[in-house]
Amino acid sequence: MAVDSAPTLMEVVTEGLARANKPNLVARAKRAWMREIKNDFAIVAPRSKILMKTEVSITTKGLERYAVPTDYLSDMKMALLSGSEVGVALGGSSSTVTLAADFAGSEADTVGLKVLITGGTGKNSLGQIVALNESTKVATVGISFTNTPAATDTYLIVTREKDLIPQPIWNQGRNSQNITVAEPEIFYPKNNKDSDEFILFPVPDKSTYGLVKTYYADIRRVDLTDSWLEEIFREYLEFFVSGITARATNGQLDWARYLGLKEDIKVGSYGMDLSNVQMAVSDY
Repeated sequence: MAVDSAPTLMEVVTEGLARANKPNLVARAKRAWMREIKNDFAIVAPRSKILMKTEVSITTKGLERYAVPTDYLSDMKMALLSGSEVGVALGGSSSTVTLAADFAGSEADTVGLKVLITGGTGKNSLGQIVALNESTKVATVGISFTNTPAATDTYLIVTREKDLIPQPIWNQGRNSQNITVAEPEIFYPKNNKDSDEFILFPVPDKSTYGLVKTYYADIRRVDLTDSWLEEIFREYLEFFVSGITARATNGQLDWARYLGLKEDIKVGSYGMDLSNVQMAVSDY
């Protein structure tokens, strides 16, 4: 059975305005009202599991400071990817990469490993190898690459993945009085009004490490044309539709329903008890 496609912004707005019998308010609904509804969602459920995202990037040798994802909100976890097998791709597609001609790994030893595109048009893409043609060197990944690799792109076969240790920024001076260039072990999130970045320690000694960042995204920073927003519409369709209807009718229709759905989202995000809460307190 085919899965229904996720509702688009226009479909959400059209349905909300149809309920309000105000079809001529599309422009205002798409911009001002949708912005208000996204803000309400961010306030009541900033750590909803649907807001969890992953971004992959590559280190630069000798560089310690890196920007956080543009839609980053909080609670970043970071893993470092490394390995000794690097090469230059001979070609690629959305789901394959042709490894270097001298790649000697067998299919048995390679399947299950990850391939990280470290440079070129496919840079910052990561895939898990599910098949390898030992003759043609074509590696097939299970989920399509974010960016399609091409000939001359550089890659890393990942054989090791470790979690980096988060430390508060005020601890940086304790650990890095002497500048060290080596494999990173720690990252310091640094968030303020001027700079959203993180700092790696030790300073990376290679430009082939991968950084996999898992974090909660800020829905308010997500562009209205982003396909990811459509997945949120799918999960919380009635909340967004009723929010449009309530605003189009100045609260005469669907306002109580909208507020009730907002409370449901809040409860669903945080739960009614503390059984799923984990806290780690250090350096206080």
